[in-house]
Parts: sequence; structure tokens; C-alpha cells
Amino acid sequence: MLHDVNFDIVTRRNRSGEHCSGEWLWILSPWLAFAALIIWDTREKGTWRTKLKDPLSLFTALLVLATVALVWVAALQWETLEKTDKTVRSGQRGFAYVKSVWWRPYIRNDKLVWWGLLEWENSGNTPIQPVFIELNCPSVEGGGELVGDPYAILRLPSVAARTSHISVQIGPKQTKFGGQCEFSVEDFQRIQNKLKTQYVIGQARYVDIYGESHTTRFCERIYLIKGNLSIAETSMEVASIPCVRHNCSDEECAREDAEPNLLPERLSAKRSG
Repeated sequence: MLHDVNFDIVTRRNRSGEHCSGEWLWILSPWLAFAALIIWDTREKGTWRTKLKDPLSLFTALLVLATVALVWVAALQWETLEKTDKTVRSGQRGFAYVKSVWWRPYIRNDKLVWWGLLEWENSGNTPIQPVFIELNCPSVEGGGELVGDPYAILRLPSVAARTSHISVQIGPKQTKFGGQCEFSVEDFQRIQNKLKTQYVIGQARYVDIYGESHTTRFCERIYLIKGNLSIAETSMEVASIPCVRHNCSDEECAREDAEPNLLPERLSAKRSG
């Protein structure tokens, strides 16, 4: 997956964390100045040293050295301010994640169905407007974790075609539902009887108030369902565990994108129609 690299004019680093040319310049400048001094001394054959006996020349040389030292100290202070600013931003910016999945009965066309509602929370101190959410609820025939890599599942054309898209706005320290899975009673009973392995896979993309892009991914696998699914009762319980991958944010997700995963062809025969 390709990630855009955005630059901020008030910092010396781009938003991918790499050093910009300005930062390398102030880091290397003392060494470049020292190398230039050696070259100059070689060309002048050391005659410039005798000129330092003159008070005015000595004062000028000391002034130059003091200026270089002040520039270096200012650069170090700027670096400290950048780190402080980054820490403040991390504490203030919005951060979206899946707080829980609510399982509820619903009557559609006089028939009972079951919904899995994703509850997203913004744990930051600033709003996120908007949050673009993608949700998919694929299943695999058979019990147990037959498919260990959710990235491979999402690459299947039949699964990708059923991805739902929604956008929501989440204020600071607030929660909001975004995306839902829907199951018939028969399908839910097959999951309950371990004839199917069910996944809930979601992703949120958003931009914080500082203009920086973020990604949060979520994946769980249902391993236990308790209750009578043929009646609309909220006492039904669904237990799930995190998938082996696809539970990440920002840099963690970028690292997972670079890792290999199972070829989707190996999953086609296992997946339900």
C-alpha cells in the first residue's frame, strides 16, 4: 500500500518520520565547517595563525566562533521544541478505535435477523471529522481458525464486493456506532454450532486537526455464541478473540502491509459462498 508523504513547513521532518534536508544540514554543518578550516589552513600554509596576534583579528575570530556556537545551541533548542510539540499533538489529537461490538436482534420484513454493531470511540481531546469506515463480515466454512490472515480474506473479490462504507463524525471522548454485520438466524446458528468460522473486519481512516492522516484496523473471530438464536432476546452472548493480524494503527499497519500473507487462491475452496 502506498502512503503519501506530506511535509510541514514548520518542522524539519516529514510526516513519515524521515529526516528532511534542513535537519541533516544543521547536523552536518559543524563538521563541514571543520573540514573547510582544515582545507583553508592547508592552502594558507598556517600563515593565518600569526594574524591572530592582532587584537582585532583575534576578536573577529572569537566572534565567529561564538556565532557558530549560538547557532548550534539554537538548533538544539529547536529540536527540543519539535519533540515537545510532537508529544503535545499526540496527547491532543483524535484517535479512533473499536471499543466493542454490540450484538442485537432486529426484525426485517417480519423475520428475525441479528446485527453486529461496531462501537467506535475517539479517545483524543479533539474531534475527528469525518471518520471513513470500511467493514466486512466474511465467514469460512468449518470450525476453528481455518484462515489465519484477514488480509488474505479481504483480497478475495467475492469478499471485497461486500465491503460496506460509512462515514461518521466523532467528538472528543465520545463513542458512535459505525458499520454493522447482519446475519440470518440460520447463519448465526451455523456459527454457533461451529459449522462456520465468522470474522468481523473493520478499518477507519481519518485526518486529525493537525492535518495528519491516520489508520486504525480491527479484526475479531467469533469462537462462542450462547443463547437461543431463534428468539429476539438480548441475553444472547457472543465471545470473540483478536485475529492474528489486522489489529493495528498507523505505522503498525504500514509494517503489516509490507509483510507477506497467504495467497487468496488457497482460501477460495474453504470460504462459504
